[in-house]
Amino acid sequence: MTSTLDSYDQIPYDAVPITDTHPDHLCVLGRMFGLQTADPERCRVLEFGCADGANIIPLAYYLPRSEFVGVELSQVQVDTGRVLIEQLQLTNIDLLHHDVLTLPDTLGTFDYIIAHGIFSWVPPQVQERILELCGHLLAPHGVAYISYNTLPGWRGRAMLRDMLLHHCRHLHTPRERLHAAEELLEFLHTGYAGLESPSVDWLKQEVAHLRQASRSYLFHEYLEDINAPLLFSDFMQRAQQHGLKYLCDSDLYTMFPSTLGDAAAKLLEPYDDLLEQEQYMDFLRARPFRRSVLCRDQRELQRELNLDFMREYGIVAYLTPRDAPDFAAPRSQSYLSASGKDYAVTHPLTKHALQQLVEVFPNALHFDALADTASTELIRTGAAPLAQQHTLLLSELFSLFSARALMLTPREQRYFNQVSEHPHAHRLAHIQAARGHVPSVRHIDVDLDPLSRHLLTQLDGTRTRGELTQNLICEIDQDLGTRDALVSHDRDATQMHQHVSDNVDRLLALFARHGLLAG
Repeated sequence: MTSTLDSYDQIPYDAVPITDTHPDHLCVLGRMFGLQTADPERCRVLEFGCADGANIIPLAYYLPRSEFVGVELSQVQVDTGRVLIEQLQLTNIDLLHHDVLTLPDTLGTFDYIIAHGIFSWVPPQVQERILELCGHLLAPHGVAYISYNTLPGWRGRAMLRDMLLHHCRHLHTPRERLHAAEELLEFLHTGYAGLESPSVDWLKQEVAHLRQASRSYLFHEYLEDINAPLLFSDFMQRAQQHGLKYLCDSDLYTMFPSTLGDAAAKLLEPYDDLLEQEQYMDFLRARPFRRSVLCRDQRELQRELNLDFMREYGIVAYLTPRDAPDFAAPRSQSYLSASGKDYAVTHPLTKHALQQLVEVFPNALHFDALADTASTELIRTGAAPLAQQHTLLLSELFSLFSARALMLTPREQRYFNQVSEHPHAHRLAHIQAARGHVPSVRHIDVDLDPLSRHLLTQLDGTRTRGELTQNLICEIDQDLGTRDALVSHDRDATQMHQHVSDNVDRLLALFARHGLLAG
């Protein structure tokens, strides 16, 4: 059996930006419960298991006055990240090739500590060292984000892991084991297709998910020697031994019993202890994964939420309605995120506010400005009785925030979101395009197909839209690899030019929306 280190060297983790780990989000979560968390523009961030830096390098790029340190055991991945850091000429970030077990606790204190996708996949002594270091290195009002697989929910996925490990039991190299796992997924996909049984319905869904997932996710989640889910209560008991307490969950909505329905909320009323209530909500949700946010146990927290706190922050959202918004009456309608997830929006004020936020995205607007403009629109269109219901607007926006449908930011940073005559991708986007995905200014992973990847590499500020279109047409004629996806063979030259031109405009608008273009 190969070691975990060998497996990460041979099959590097396909790391991407983790939006929930952005200092903006962690800062707001802390302040919401009474911590004086650090300004994200002037903070220190430590990440355990940083892989090639895909999560913290973009943060260092977009937050140049903050300082970032990543710790990673795989030399291959550290070297990859250091190349990117050198290309970007960043001086506020360092990737350390180091074993967490021997990492000194003399690195200074950190305002934000991140451990995503590492805790459940390392031995118990490494888990303890991560918690110990959080206890030592966390600033007085700092917060630590730790993700991990949880029981009882992960036991369902463990069934599939057992099958995959059995199928790979005689193989040794990571690539052999990965190939065998993919074979078994095809076997299960075909075999389950004709079965109608509640016992395999969930497995059908999980197999379908894994057949579409990245190969690195399949290997490191299901084929590593260690994958040790644990109860939330056990995790917190261990965290408390290192001077840490539970602040909240990054998925804030999971902390509210009402999201489980009236019957479940009533059942949970007797649980006065927060940690006990959280554990029993995990039972009801059959929750397989957590993103827990911790702070120092000396801190007194404010658990009674006052939604007026949202007025202090900029609001960021890109939610679009499936159908024409009904601004005349409170009616639930479906709004879509950029990833295609549905969210219910009811109040006309909220619908007007979301319309404003889409127009300025990725920039933020403050609540009072949103409310005033939305009220004015409702009065103008004859819905004056609804115009002053700002409390309902605040409540609905908080619900969207708790579900991660919108972001809050303490920063006043404004981003260029237009397409100039000579579009120019900023340095990070231009370099990262070759990887097939780039991080946005809001720490969202923007996936690129071959056409968008090629176009982004061409945005050096020397070409107009027309020249970019003509360049792409020439590349298509030279078999860029996008012809079949982009152009039907029965199109004539005029139709092809228009089709490519439309796609260039669409993609430039997408790049601008994510702040990938320089002003």
